[in-house]
Amino acid sequence: MALTGSLQEVEPADVLQLISMARKTGVLTVVSRQDRAQVYFQDGQPVHATCGAASGEEAIYNLLSRSEGDFSFEPSPIDCPVTITVDVQSVMLEGVRRVDHIRLLKGDLPSGDAVLNVAPEWPEQAECMSEDGRMGTAERALLALVDGQRTVAELVQASGLPEIDAHEALHSLISQGHVVEDEPQVADAAKQLAGVGRDDRVASAAPSAEDIQRLLERVASL
Repeated sequence: MALTGSLQEVEPADVLQLISMARKTGVLTVVSRQDRAQVYFQDGQPVHATCGAASGEEAIYNLLSRSEGDFSFEPSPIDCPVTITVDVQSVMLEGVRRVDHIRLLKGDLPSGDAVLNVAPEWPEQAECMSEDGRMGTAERALLALVDGQRTVAELVQASGLPEIDAHEALHSLISQGHVVEDEPQVADAAKQLAGVGRDDRVASAAPSAEDIQRLLERVASL
């Protein structure tokens, strides 16, 4: 029997911990509006993972930042490449550190559905900085994508960068004045032209101790 649930009820870190504590073998699949992730477990140890374009440990780091989506764990023998060789606790600790850092960065960034544009007074200077190497690789990659139509969330996804690198690059571009948030009416018009809807996220509630215990019992019974 598969274990199923919603990330609005249980955080990704808790799901990974439950499977690890129960020492299960099988595949965890998480499907959200953002992407699809899979984590392959062998005796409770994640050995391979994919999340969007990311794989290995980076995929788990991305998964840990998700706040919405549906998950299911299917116990079964696995056949996959081994892309994760560190123990689960090390992956979790680094993942939580990254998630905390991204949350801090997001606190200084416009919301995920805010549309960004190159600042009117900066394009020439920004282009020169990009060309002469005074701007980092991540900043150059993000700057090239800023077009007055993409939202913060879309820029992070389109960059192909690890989420933490993309958020740091956007933070740098905005703090230096190279990129600004469009006015609301301009942003709404740009998103309508691009055919992009708002990403209305629902804040996830922290699971209770009873929820965690109930899930642990379900995992152990699989």
